[in-house]
Formats: sequence, structure tokens, C-alpha cells
Amino acid sequence: MILDQSPSKAELHQFASQLQDVLKADLDTLNECFMGHQSDEFTLGLLTGFSNAFQILKTLGPQQAEKYYEMIISYIADHLCQRESFEYNEECEEM
Repeated sequence: MILDQSPSKAELHQFASQLQDVLKADLDTLNECFMGHQSDEFTLGLLTGFSNAFQILKTLGPQQAEKYYEMIISYIADHLCQRESFEYNEECEEM
């Protein structure tokens, strides 16, 4: 499992094609929750995180996946905090 590898272009299109299976009410909720004003790099990172989390869930099952999610989130947060070049977006603190 590689945590920081972005999906390929083919995988990106495969994920996008599944949107046609989403109910309109669910799509409306997603549209309300997605701000959409982040950079393409950020959005690709978001997709990478969710797609990797989905793979972990499919592979390990819900109970084991929860443990790995916590461990991975802690690991990545620590990795960011250790970078001197990391700048936290202060606007996000309101959330």
C-alpha cells in the first residue's frame, strides 16, 4: 500500500464515471459540503486520501480500518508539522 501516490488518469476517470450512480439527493448534499475553491493539487490530494481510505476499508474491513485510519492520520499530521515549509491556512480554524 502506498499512501502518497495519486490515482492515475485512468483511475481518475473511472472514479468520475461512477458519479452517474449517485442519487440526486446525495449529489445535492455533496455539492453543499464541497467548497470547491481549493487548488487542483489540494483536490487531487483529497481524492488520493479518500481513495486510499476506501481501499483500506475494502481490504481490512471496518474494525481494522478504523485503527489504520487513526494511525495514518496521526502519521501524516506529524509529517506536516515537522516540515518547516508547511504553512497552515488560518481560515480553516473556524471550521
